[in-house]
Amino acid sequence: MLTIYKYPIPLVDEPHIVMPRRAVILSVDEQFGQPVLWAQVDTDYPTVTRKLRVVGTGGPARGTKLSNFLGTVQIEDLVWHIFDEGELG
Repeated sequence: MLTIYKYPIPLVDEPHIVMPRRAVILSVDEQFGQPVLWAQVDTDYPTVTRKLRVVGTGGPARGTKLSNFLGTVQIEDLVWHIFDEGELG
């Protein structure tokens, strides 16, 4: 079944999110002080783990591809840029 799910993005070195295969990421924003992404998912598909990259403004962005850019989130005085690194394994 097609639906839209919300996924909190953990602010750690290599954040991972488990979601159904072929999910389409719609947007990234801040909600209640936490970066979050919304995706259209088909709940009939098996889940996979997607790797994200969170880069702070002024932080190292080695290996980050702009084509994988999802959005920018501002939380208080910090600004985070979120990239999709694709499915793992």
